[in-house]
Amino acid sequence: MKKLFITLIVTLMFSQIFAQQISLNSHYMLNDFILNPAIAGSNADFIPMNMTVRKQWAGFAGAPITQHFTTHADVGADFGLGLHFFNDLTGPTRRSGFNFAASYGLQLDNTNAHRLRFGLSFVLFEHVFDRNRITYEEEYDPTIENTFNQHIIPDANFGIYYHKDTTIFGGFSVMHLVQSRRDITGIAHRFNNPINRMYYLYGGYNYAINEDMMLRPSLLLQFQANAPLSFDVNCIFEYQSTYWGGISYRFKDAAAVIIGLNWNHFSFAYSYDITTSDIRRYSYGSHELTVGYKISNDGAKFMNRLIRKRSSF
Repeated sequence: MKKLFITLIVTLMFSQIFAQQISLNSHYMLNDFILNPAIAGSNADFIPMNMTVRKQWAGFAGAPITQHFTTHADVGADFGLGLHFFNDLTGPTRRSGFNFAASYGLQLDNTNAHRLRFGLSFVLFEHVFDRNRITYEEEYDPTIENTFNQHIIPDANFGIYYHKDTTIFGGFSVMHLVQSRRDITGIAHRFNNPINRMYYLYGGYNYAINEDMMLRPSLLLQFQANAPLSFDVNCIFEYQSTYWGGISYRFKDAAAVIIGLNWNHFSFAYSYDITTSDIRRYSYGSHELTVGYKISNDGAKFMNRLIRKRSSF
């Protein structure tokens, strides 16, 4: 019974770790490709490359550290492709992998102002559990010793994205379509650790106050099975398309201050999350840094060249 109880606790801990690593990101409005594969290739003028590092709950032992690298491009004929590499560390666990996304866009009106995109991504990641970072209540506890320390897990994500010119945008995505189940122990009583689906619904509006000033309010709703509904409310103020700053509030979790700078093809963003939950008694808040670079995507796209080549025969 004691082994059964400990195994159940470890299983619940892993379920919470998956939810934590995947959901929290204060810079999603700067790089929503992290949340939605349909974003791939949504801008025909440039290829964005973004690197994000998040240190959550500074001062809290074993707190999550997350790194993302993303890039995506319009390859022509309304198709887009994207890559997302990620690395999540939480206590004794690590989740590292990538997803490869493909999207397709539809024109909804004659002026091409309204567009709708659909995206699907294939995900492959390694889930590692480092038993050496666990403090044993009993030396060489078989429940911990028999816990598998490595899994390669396939998965998939799906998304829809709508935008009107550069003013109104919104998206819906479902992460972990496969809902892979992996047993994490090698003892007689086996427990499956499900990776529950995560649902994102978000939208925003880019409001031009005048030629120099832009206001960008946005909202993100996120839901996962066996977890309460959560939402983020954000507002960014931008001046001369160069300097910007804003605030963000995550329900029952944190309030964030965000600042940023666009310089030539580079962009920089930093945010500090002020924890509002009970964890604030043990943490100094969270830090997130994003560095981006935009590559011009001028000229004929790959799919356009392929179509012209086929039509010449």
